[in-house]
Amino acid sequence: MSKRKGLEIAVLLLLPLLVWFGAVSTSKADAATSTYVNRISNNNFCVGDSMQLTYGTIPQGSVVSGGTWYVGDPTICSITQDGVLTALKTGRTQVWFNAGLPFQVTTVVVKSANPGGASFQWGDDDNPGGGGGSNNDNPGGGGGNNNDNPGGGGGNNNVSTGETLVYENGGFHYYNNGVADDSKYGFVDYNGSKFLVANGYVVSNKNGLVQDPDHKDIWYFCAGGKVLTNKSGLVQYPAGQDNWFIVQNGVMDSTYNGFAYYNGGLFFVARGKLVRKDGLVQDPHNKNDWYFLANGQVQSKKTGNVTYNGKTFYVSGGKLV
Repeated sequence: MSKRKGLEIAVLLLLPLLVWFGAVSTSKADAATSTYVNRISNNNFCVGDSMQLTYGTIPQGSVVSGGTWYVGDPTICSITQDGVLTALKTGRTQVWFNAGLPFQVTTVVVKSANPGGASFQWGDDDNPGGGGGSNNDNPGGGGGNNNDNPGGGGGNNNVSTGETLVYENGGFHYYNNGVADDSKYGFVDYNGSKFLVANGYVVSNKNGLVQDPDHKDIWYFCAGGKVLTNKSGLVQYPAGQDNWFIVQNGVMDSTYNGFAYYNGGLFFVARGKLVRKDGLVQDPHNKNDWYFLANGQVQSKKTGNVTYNGKTFYVSGGKLV
Protein backbone atom coordinates (compact mmCIF):
# COMPACT_ATOMS: atom_id res chain seq x y z
CA MET A 1 0.00 0.00 0.00
CA SER A 2 1.31 3.41 -0.92
CA LYS A 3 2.03 6.01 1.76
CA ARG A 4 -0.55 8.36 0.21
CA LYS A 5 -3.26 5.72 0.30
CA GLY A 6 -2.46 4.96 3.96
CA LEU A 7 -2.65 8.66 4.86
CA GLU A 8 -6.07 9.02 3.19
CA ILE A 9 -7.39 6.01 5.12
CA ALA A 10 -6.07 7.43 8.42
CA VAL A 11 -7.77 10.79 7.79
CA LEU A 12 -11.08 9.08 7.02
CA LEU A 13 -10.84 7.06 10.23
CA LEU A 14 -9.99 10.09 12.36
CA LEU A 15 -12.50 12.52 10.78
CA PRO A 16 -15.58 11.41 12.81
CA LEU A 17 -13.57 11.64 16.03
CA LEU A 18 -12.34 15.13 15.18
CA VAL A 19 -15.87 16.31 14.33
CA TRP A 20 -17.23 14.85 17.60
CA PHE A 21 -14.45 16.44 19.65
CA GLY A 22 -14.98 19.80 17.98
CA ALA A 23 -18.71 19.68 18.65
CA VAL A 24 -18.14 18.79 22.30
CA SER A 25 -15.56 21.51 22.69
CA THR A 26 -17.83 24.10 21.07
CA SER A 27 -20.78 23.00 23.17
CA LYS A 28 -18.81 23.35 26.38
CA ALA A 29 -17.55 26.76 25.35
CA ASP A 30 -21.00 28.05 24.36
CA ALA A 31 -23.22 26.62 27.14
CA ALA A 32 -23.89 29.07 30.01
CA THR A 33 -24.12 27.74 33.55
CA SER A 34 -25.77 30.81 35.13
CA THR A 35 -26.87 34.39 34.43
CA TYR A 36 -26.57 37.71 36.26
CA VAL A 37 -27.62 41.34 35.79
CA ASN A 38 -24.81 43.59 34.62
CA ARG A 39 -23.79 46.20 37.16
CA ILE A 40 -26.23 49.11 37.40
CA SER A 41 -26.09 52.37 39.33
CA ASN A 42 -28.82 53.16 41.87
CA ASN A 43 -27.40 56.54 42.88
CA ASN A 44 -29.86 58.61 40.87
CA PHE A 45 -32.64 56.18 39.91
CA CYS A 46 -35.80 58.14 40.76
CA VAL A 47 -39.54 57.74 40.30
CA GLY A 48 -40.38 58.12 36.61
CA ASP A 49 -36.87 57.20 35.41
CA SER A 50 -36.11 54.29 33.09
CA MET A 51 -32.89 52.38 32.41
CA GLN A 52 -31.84 49.71 29.95
CA LEU A 53 -30.66 46.51 31.65
CA THR A 54 -28.48 43.82 30.15
CA TYR A 55 -27.51 40.42 31.47
CA GLY A 56 -24.24 38.54 31.61
CA THR A 57 -23.48 34.85 31.51
CA ILE A 58 -21.09 32.51 33.23
CA PRO A 59 -18.70 31.43 31.77
CA GLN A 60 -18.08 34.85 30.27
CA GLY A 61 -19.00 34.95 26.60
CA SER A 62 -21.26 31.90 26.78
CA VAL A 63 -24.77 32.08 25.36
CA VAL A 64 -28.32 31.23 26.46
CA SER A 65 -31.44 30.54 24.44
CA GLY A 66 -34.38 32.72 25.44
CA GLY A 67 -35.03 33.99 28.95
CA THR A 68 -37.35 36.32 30.89
CA TRP A 69 -36.83 39.48 32.96
CA TYR A 70 -38.45 39.64 36.41
CA VAL A 71 -38.84 42.15 39.26
CA GLY A 72 -39.61 41.15 42.84
CA ASP A 73 -42.13 43.95 43.49
CA PRO A 74 -43.93 45.12 40.32
CA THR A 75 -45.50 48.03 42.23
CA ILE A 76 -42.02 49.57 42.69
CA CYS A 77 -40.62 48.88 39.22
CA SER A 78 -41.88 47.51 35.93
CA ILE A 79 -39.72 45.80 33.34
CA THR A 80 -40.22 44.96 29.68
CA GLN A 81 -38.93 41.81 28.05
CA ASP A 82 -36.38 44.03 26.30
CA GLY A 83 -34.90 44.80 29.74
CA VAL A 84 -36.20 48.37 30.15
CA LEU A 85 -36.67 48.99 33.88
CA THR A 86 -39.00 51.84 34.96
CA ALA A 87 -39.32 53.22 38.50
CA LEU A 88 -42.96 53.51 39.66
CA LYS A 89 -42.62 54.49 43.32
CA THR A 90 -40.01 54.77 46.04
CA GLY A 91 -38.75 51.57 47.58
CA ARG A 92 -36.38 48.66 47.19
CA THR A 93 -36.84 45.59 44.99
CA GLN A 94 -34.85 42.94 43.19
CA VAL A 95 -34.44 42.23 39.48
CA TRP A 96 -33.12 39.16 37.68
CA PHE A 97 -32.94 37.41 34.30
CA ASN A 98 -34.13 33.80 34.21
CA ALA A 99 -33.05 31.62 31.30
CA GLY A 100 -33.81 28.31 32.96
CA LEU A 101 -30.41 28.31 34.69
CA PRO A 102 -29.21 29.38 38.13
CA PHE A 103 -29.27 33.20 38.30
CA GLN A 104 -28.08 36.05 40.51
CA VAL A 105 -30.42 38.82 41.65
CA THR A 106 -29.59 42.53 41.86
CA THR A 107 -31.17 45.00 44.28
CA VAL A 108 -32.61 48.24 42.88
CA VAL A 109 -33.33 51.28 45.08
CA VAL A 110 -35.83 53.84 43.79
CA LYS A 111 -35.67 57.34 45.24
CA SER A 112 -38.27 60.09 45.12
CA ALA A 113 -38.35 62.51 42.22
CA ASN A 114 -38.97 66.23 42.27
CA PRO A 115 -42.54 66.46 43.63
CA GLY A 116 -43.40 69.09 41.06
CA GLY A 117 -42.75 66.73 38.18
CA ALA A 118 -42.89 63.19 39.53
CA SER A 119 -44.95 60.66 37.62
CA PHE A 120 -46.39 58.16 40.10
CA GLN A 121 -48.32 55.00 39.35
CA TRP A 122 -50.11 52.66 41.72
CA GLY A 123 -51.65 49.21 41.42
CA ASP A 124 -54.07 47.39 43.73
CA ASP A 125 -52.70 43.88 44.17
CA ASP A 126 -55.47 42.42 46.34
CA ASN A 127 -58.88 41.41 45.05
CA PRO A 128 -62.04 42.60 46.83
CA GLY A 129 -63.71 39.38 45.74
CA GLY A 130 -62.53 37.81 49.01
CA GLY A 131 -64.74 37.20 52.00
CA GLY A 132 -65.33 38.41 55.52
CA GLY A 133 -64.09 41.65 56.99
CA SER A 134 -65.21 44.57 59.10
CA ASN A 135 -68.07 46.85 58.15
CA ASN A 136 -66.78 49.94 59.94
CA ASP A 137 -67.71 52.98 57.90
CA ASN A 138 -64.67 55.04 58.92
CA PRO A 139 -61.35 53.65 57.67
CA GLY A 140 -59.85 55.14 60.80
CA GLY A 141 -56.21 55.73 61.60
CA GLY A 142 -54.00 58.03 59.63
CA GLY A 143 -50.39 59.10 59.81
CA GLY A 144 -47.68 56.82 58.50
CA ASN A 145 -44.12 55.63 58.80
CA ASN A 146 -41.54 58.35 58.39
CA ASN A 147 -38.45 56.14 58.62
CA ASP A 148 -37.53 56.20 54.94
CA ASN A 149 -35.51 59.03 53.49
CA PRO A 150 -36.90 60.03 50.09
CA GLY A 151 -33.40 60.92 48.92
CA GLY A 152 -33.00 61.80 45.26
CA GLY A 153 -31.93 65.09 43.82
CA GLY A 154 -33.18 68.02 41.86
CA GLY A 155 -35.74 70.48 43.14
CA ASN A 156 -35.92 74.22 43.44
CA ASN A 157 -33.86 75.75 46.24
CA ASN A 158 -35.21 79.27 45.78
CA VAL A 159 -37.34 80.00 48.86
CA SER A 160 -40.26 82.25 47.98
CA THR A 161 -43.20 83.72 49.84
CA GLY A 162 -46.21 81.61 50.74
CA GLU A 163 -46.10 77.82 51.06
CA THR A 164 -43.47 75.99 49.06
CA LEU A 165 -41.30 72.86 49.05
CA VAL A 166 -37.50 73.04 48.79
CA TYR A 167 -35.20 70.09 48.24
CA GLU A 168 -32.58 69.91 51.02
CA ASN A 169 -31.17 67.45 53.55
CA GLY A 170 -32.24 64.49 51.43
CA GLY A 171 -35.92 65.44 51.20
CA PHE A 172 -38.45 68.13 50.27
CA HIS A 173 -38.62 70.66 53.09
CA TYR A 174 -41.71 72.75 53.83
CA TYR A 175 -41.30 76.53 53.91
CA ASN A 176 -43.90 79.14 54.78
CA ASN A 177 -43.13 82.74 53.78
CA GLY A 178 -39.45 81.93 53.49
CA VAL A 179 -39.15 80.19 56.87
CA ALA A 180 -38.70 76.43 57.31
CA ASP A 181 -41.48 74.97 59.46
CA ASP A 182 -40.71 71.53 60.90
CA SER A 183 -43.99 71.52 62.85
CA LYS A 184 -46.04 71.28 59.67
CA TYR A 185 -48.31 68.25 59.43
CA GLY A 186 -50.86 68.14 56.63
CA PHE A 187 -51.32 68.49 52.90
CA VAL A 188 -49.54 71.20 50.94
CA ASP A 189 -50.36 72.45 47.44
CA TYR A 190 -47.23 72.69 45.33
CA ASN A 191 -46.76 73.09 41.60
CA GLY A 192 -50.32 71.96 40.82
CA SER A 193 -50.25 68.88 43.06
CA LYS A 194 -50.97 68.08 46.68
CA PHE A 195 -48.37 66.48 49.00
CA LEU A 196 -48.46 65.10 52.54
CA VAL A 197 -45.98 66.79 54.88
CA ALA A 198 -45.03 65.56 58.37
CA ASN A 199 -42.34 67.02 60.61
CA GLY A 200 -41.73 69.58 57.89
CA TYR A 201 -40.89 67.11 55.10
CA VAL A 202 -42.84 65.35 52.34
CA VAL A 203 -43.62 61.79 53.50
CA SER A 204 -42.39 60.10 50.32
CA ASN A 205 -43.13 56.56 51.54
CA LYS A 206 -46.81 57.17 52.31
CA ASN A 207 -49.17 55.20 50.07
CA GLY A 208 -52.90 54.46 50.07
CA LEU A 209 -55.71 56.30 51.85
CA VAL A 210 -54.60 59.12 54.14
CA GLN A 211 -56.85 61.25 56.31
CA ASP A 212 -56.46 65.02 55.96
CA PRO A 213 -55.34 66.23 59.43
CA ASP A 214 -57.03 69.59 58.85
CA HIS A 215 -60.29 68.16 57.48
CA LYS A 216 -61.10 64.86 59.20
CA ASP A 217 -63.91 64.00 56.78
CA ILE A 218 -61.55 64.01 53.78
CA TRP A 219 -59.39 61.05 52.80
CA TYR A 220 -56.91 61.24 49.93
CA PHE A 221 -55.41 58.40 47.92
CA CYS A 222 -51.63 58.86 47.83
CA ALA A 223 -48.56 57.32 46.24
CA GLY A 224 -45.18 58.48 47.43
CA GLY A 225 -46.89 61.16 49.53
CA LYS A 226 -48.58 62.67 46.47
CA VAL A 227 -52.36 62.74 45.95
CA LEU A 228 -53.23 60.86 42.77
CA THR A 229 -56.02 62.91 41.23
CA ASN A 230 -56.31 60.45 38.33
CA LYS A 231 -57.19 57.55 40.65
CA SER A 232 -60.82 56.37 40.69
CA GLY A 233 -62.28 53.03 41.78
CA LEU A 234 -62.13 50.63 44.70
CA VAL A 235 -59.05 50.71 46.93
CA GLN A 236 -58.11 48.66 49.97
CA TYR A 237 -57.50 50.19 53.39
CA PRO A 238 -55.69 49.29 55.52
CA ALA A 239 -53.47 46.89 53.62
CA GLY A 240 -54.17 43.23 54.32
CA GLN A 241 -57.72 43.80 55.63
CA ASP A 242 -60.97 43.24 53.80
CA ASN A 243 -62.06 46.89 53.77
CA TRP A 244 -62.60 48.49 50.36
CA PHE A 245 -63.57 52.11 49.66
CA ILE A 246 -64.56 54.01 46.55
CA VAL A 247 -62.23 56.79 45.38
CA GLN A 248 -63.18 59.49 42.90
CA ASN A 249 -60.33 61.54 41.39
CA GLY A 250 -58.03 60.74 44.33
CA VAL A 251 -60.58 61.49 47.08
CA MET A 252 -62.65 58.93 49.01
CA ASP A 253 -66.34 59.43 48.27
CA SER A 254 -68.32 58.48 51.39
CA THR A 255 -71.58 59.58 49.72
CA TYR A 256 -71.44 57.03 46.90
CA ASN A 257 -74.12 54.33 46.75
CA GLY A 258 -74.29 51.88 43.87
CA PHE A 259 -72.07 49.48 41.99
CA ALA A 260 -68.38 49.74 41.11
CA TYR A 261 -66.19 47.70 38.78
CA TYR A 262 -62.90 46.23 39.95
CA ASN A 263 -60.66 43.74 38.16
CA GLY A 264 -63.50 42.57 35.89
CA GLY A 265 -66.05 42.20 38.70
CA LEU A 266 -69.01 44.35 39.78
CA PHE A 267 -69.33 45.11 43.50
CA PHE A 268 -71.98 46.74 45.68
CA VAL A 269 -70.99 49.94 47.51
CA ALA A 270 -72.96 51.79 50.21
CA ARG A 271 -71.80 55.07 51.77
CA GLY A 272 -68.54 54.71 49.89
CA LYS A 273 -67.66 51.26 51.18
CA LEU A 274 -67.93 47.78 49.66
CA VAL A 275 -70.69 45.85 51.48
CA ARG A 276 -70.46 42.06 51.81
CA LYS A 277 -74.09 41.39 51.01
CA ASP A 278 -75.85 38.26 49.67
CA GLY A 279 -79.04 37.93 47.63
CA LEU A 280 -80.93 40.35 45.41
CA VAL A 281 -80.01 44.04 45.66
CA GLN A 282 -81.67 46.96 43.92
CA ASP A 283 -79.53 49.40 41.93
CA PRO A 284 -79.85 52.79 43.72
CA HIS A 285 -79.45 54.59 40.39
CA ASN A 286 -81.97 52.50 38.45
CA LYS A 287 -84.86 51.15 40.52
CA ASN A 288 -85.80 48.68 37.78
CA ASP A 289 -82.49 46.82 38.00
CA TRP A 290 -81.86 44.12 40.60
CA TYR A 291 -78.65 42.09 40.88
CA PHE A 292 -77.89 38.79 42.55
CA LEU A 293 -74.94 39.09 44.94
CA ALA A 294 -72.69 36.75 46.86
CA ASN A 295 -70.29 38.35 49.31
CA GLY A 296 -70.93 41.76 47.77
CA GLN A 297 -70.10 40.77 44.19
CA VAL A 298 -72.57 40.42 41.32
CA GLN A 299 -72.64 36.77 40.27
CA SER A 300 -72.42 37.34 36.53
CA LYS A 301 -72.32 33.57 35.85
CA LYS A 302 -75.55 32.91 37.73
CA THR A 303 -78.56 32.04 35.58
CA GLY A 304 -81.63 30.40 37.11
CA ASN A 305 -84.09 30.72 39.98
CA VAL A 306 -83.16 32.50 43.21
CA THR A 307 -85.13 33.14 46.41
CA TYR A 308 -85.65 36.59 47.90
CA ASN A 309 -87.97 37.39 50.83
CA GLY A 310 -89.65 34.02 50.47
CA LYS A 311 -90.34 34.45 46.75
CA THR A 312 -88.68 32.91 43.70
CA PHE A 313 -87.18 35.05 40.96
CA TYR A 314 -85.32 34.30 37.75
CA VAL A 315 -81.96 35.88 37.03
CA SER A 316 -79.78 35.78 33.93
CA GLY A 317 -76.12 36.69 34.11
CA GLY A 318 -76.64 37.75 37.72
CA LYS A 319 -79.41 40.25 36.85
CA LEU A 320 -83.13 39.95 37.47
CA VAL A 321 -85.11 39.54 34.23
